[in-house]
Amino acid sequence: MINSIPKPKYERKFKRIHTSLYIIVLIKFFLILITCSPSPNPDFVEAQKINTIESYNSFITKYPNSPQILKANLQIEKLKSLEQPTNYKINSEVSIEISPKEGKFIDNKGTIKQILEFYKSKSIRETFTGVDGIKIVYDYFPSEGAKQALVISHGTGESSIRYAEVVFDLLNNNVPYSIFVINHRGHGFSQRMIGKNKDWNPSWNVYEIDKEEIQDYKKIYVRDFEDYVKDFGTLVNIIKDKYKIEKVSAMGHSLGGAVVARYAEQNISGLDKMILSAPMFSLIGLFGADNYDFVSKAIISSGDTFSSKGYAISGGGASFSHFSTKYDTEDNTLNYYTTSYNRFFMKKYLLQENPETSLGGLTWGFVDAIYEIVKDIRSDAQKIKIPTLIFQAEFDDYVHPSGQDTVCNQINLNTPGLCKIIKIENAKHELFLERDYIRNKVMSQILDSL
Repeated sequence: MINSIPKPKYERKFKRIHTSLYIIVLIKFFLILITCSPSPNPDFVEAQKINTIESYNSFITKYPNSPQILKANLQIEKLKSLEQPTNYKINSEVSIEISPKEGKFIDNKGTIKQILEFYKSKSIRETFTGVDGIKIVYDYFPSEGAKQALVISHGTGESSIRYAEVVFDLLNNNVPYSIFVINHRGHGFSQRMIGKNKDWNPSWNVYEIDKEEIQDYKKIYVRDFEDYVKDFGTLVNIIKDKYKIEKVSAMGHSLGGAVVARYAEQNISGLDKMILSAPMFSLIGLFGADNYDFVSKAIISSGDTFSSKGYAISGGGASFSHFSTKYDTEDNTLNYYTTSYNRFFMKKYLLQENPETSLGGLTWGFVDAIYEIVKDIRSDAQKIKIPTLIFQAEFDDYVHPSGQDTVCNQINLNTPGLCKIIKIENAKHELFLERDYIRNKVMSQILDSL
C-alpha cells in the first residue's frame, strides 16, 4: 500500500481558514433568515388597521429599530398630506402610471413615452474608444451659448436612459449647461467585456434571461475599477477638446459618484464642482460597513481569485431580473431602492423599452473591484479640492453612510465648508427614483447649486 503524501502546511492552513469563513457565513445567513422571516410585527399590522398618525407614532416609539419604521413614517407623511414645495418645474410621480399587462409593462398615461421622445429628440448619441478598446457610448445635450458642461455618471446596473426624467427636469429649468450622460463600460449602450457578444443582439428577447447567449451579456463585470475612471476622464477631455467647454462639473449616483470622486482625486483641476447622490464610498457587507467587515472581503477576494467572471453569491445570480422584483415584501419592509411605487415600475418600463440596457447579477470581479476602490477613495479624499455636495439617504441598503462622512470630513480638512452633506430622511438609495416629497427636495437643491 502506498502511503498518502501529506499536504503542505500552508495548504492545510488555507483550507482551515476557508472552512471557518464558510461556517461564519452560514451562521450569518441563518441569523438573517430568523430576523427577516416574512412575519410582520403584529403591532405594525394593528397600526395599519387603525391607520392614524397616533397609531403609527405609538408603533415607532415602541419599536424604534423595527424594519417597518420607514413604512410607518411614510404612512404618517401621507396622512399629513405633506408636500415638498419647489420653485422649479419638476416632473411629478402622479403623472406616471406603469402597470403589468400580459407579461409586459404598459405606460398608461403616456408620460414616460413623452419623456423618452423628449430625451431622444434633444440628444446626440456619440461614442469613443475606452480602455482595452471597449466602445463607450454617451448622450450629448447641446445648449446654445453654454460655457459649462455637466457630466452625469450613473450607478450600478444603470444607463444613460435611466436619467431621462432627470435630464427632462434639468432642461425644462434651462440650466446653463450642455449635458453629457455617460454609459459606463459593461453598462447601458456601451460594450460588454464578457462573452462573444459585446453588443446587444436585436433578435434577443429581454425577458428570456435564461438563454446562455444572453447570460454573459447581462453580467455586471469590470476588470479594474480604475477603467471606469479612465473612461470618465477621456470624456472630460473630449468635452474640453472637441466641444471647447473648459468648465466641467459632474453629477454622480452611487457607483457613478465613486467614479467622479476618484477622478477628482487624481485630477485636481479636472472638474469645477461635483454633486453626488448616495455615493459609493463604503459598502454594506455581511457584518456592516466594509471597512470593518473583513469576513466579507475575504470571501469576495476568494471568489474573484477562483471565478472572477462568475456570479457572486449575493449579487443576484444568473436568474436575477429587475422585471420580477416586487415593490413591497411580505414583512412590510419595501424593496431596496425606492419608496415611490410609480417610479419603481417606471424603472422596469425603461428597461423593457431599452432592452440592451437591462443587466443581471454582479460578478465576483466587479464586487472585488468596488470593495478595493472604496478604501482608496476614502484614503485619498483629502486630494479633492472642489466644491462637493453629497446627498445621504437615511435608509440606504447598499452603501454605508460612514464612508460619505469620512470623505466629506477629509475634503474639509484643508478648506472647511468645501464639502457639504445633506441627509435625506425616510429615503432609500435611489434618490432620483424616490417619491416626490424626497425627489423634489433633491432636485431643487441640485438646481440651486448649478
